[in-house]
Amino acid sequence: MSGNRRLISPLLVLLCSVPVCAGPALAQTPANIVECIRATAGPAVAQIVYQFQLADGTKDEARGSGFVIKGDGYIITAAHVLRPPPVYTSSVVTSTIKVKLGSLFATEYPASLITKIDDLDIALIKMPMLNAGWPKVQIHYGAGEDSMPWLYASGFPGTSDLTGAGPGKVTSPNAVVDGKPTAWWQTDIPLNPGMSGGPVFNSFGEVAGIAAAIKGQAGGSITYVIPISSALTLIPLAGVTEYTPSPCSDDGKSMVMDFIKGAVEGQYEKDRISDYLYQTILGQTDANRRYPQLSRLGKIRDFEVAHKQGVPQGTWFTIKVQHDNGQSTWVIGYNRQKKWIDVASFQVVGP
Repeated sequence: MSGNRRLISPLLVLLCSVPVCAGPALAQTPANIVECIRATAGPAVAQIVYQFQLADGTKDEARGSGFVIKGDGYIITAAHVLRPPPVYTSSVVTSTIKVKLGSLFATEYPASLITKIDDLDIALIKMPMLNAGWPKVQIHYGAGEDSMPWLYASGFPGTSDLTGAGPGKVTSPNAVVDGKPTAWWQTDIPLNPGMSGGPVFNSFGEVAGIAAAIKGQAGGSITYVIPISSALTLIPLAGVTEYTPSPCSDDGKSMVMDFIKGAVEGQYEKDRISDYLYQTILGQTDANRRYPQLSRLGKIRDFEVAHKQGVPQGTWFTIKVQHDNGQSTWVIGYNRQKKWIDVASFQVVGP
C-alpha cells in the first residue's frame, strides 16, 4: 500500500508514505549555508520505519523521518509516523521501530518509543547508545522562527534517499485547517510524503520546525510545519539542557542581511527601521546626518554578527561593521510580532 497519511480532510496528507519523489532545486537559498546543513546535519537526519501487526492479522509499515537531538540516540519525529494509517481500524498487536541515519544504505538500528504527544503530533524515540556518539542537530531556542527569511527541510521522501526541500518560508504562523486554528505553520516549502517528522532548518542552520503535512489544492500544494517550540517539553527528557550554536550560522550574517534585504523589498515595515541603520548597513551616506562621526569612517566594507540572543519578543544582534577607516558597533533588535528592526545602541571606533 502507499501508506499515505490523511488528517481531517482527504486533501490533507501527513507526510508519512512511500511514493518515490525527486528533490527540488535549491538555487534561491544561500548556497554556503545549505551545503553546511547537508554536511553537518544530514548525518543526523533519520529514516524511520514503523512496522506493525493488527489484531485482524494485517501486517504493514509506515515510513517517515526524524532527527537526532542528542548524541546518545534520542530522536524527535512526528507522532503520526508511529501509528498505522487511518485506513486501518483494527488495534495494533505488535510493532517495531527501525532507524537509519543519513542514508538509506546506512546500518539499520532498532529504536524504542520514549513518549509522544498526539495532540501536538510530536514524539521522542531512542536508538542504542554508541561509544562514539551519534551525530546530532542544533535546536533553535530563540523567538522569531516563524519570521525567518527562509527555511530548508530535510528527510526521506517515499523510498528515496535523503533529500532537501527548499527554499521556503512561513506564509501563515497560525495555520487554519478545515476552519480550525492550529499551532502549525502554513508554508510554501516543497515537502514530499515521507518527510514527515523530519527537520526544518532556519537560516542559522538550526532546527526551527518539524515537517508535518501536505494539503493538495488546484495550482499546487500547501505544506505545514510544527514549530520546534511545540517539542520543547520533550527535549529536556533527552537530557538536552544547553544551547549549542550551529556550525552553519555564518555568524548570523546571512539572516541579518536577509532581514535588511526584506525590509528594502517591503517584506517588513520599512518606516519602522531607523534610517541610520537602513542607510549605513547598505553602505549609503544619509546616516551621516544622524551620526556625523560616521563620515570619517568611510564606506562599509564588511560586517560580522558578534553575538545573537533569542528573547520572547524576537532576537538581539550585536553587529560589528568594518568601514574604510574604522569600525562601528550596533546592537539591533528584531521584533517577531511587529516584524521590524530597530537600533538599541551605536558606537564608533576609529580615528
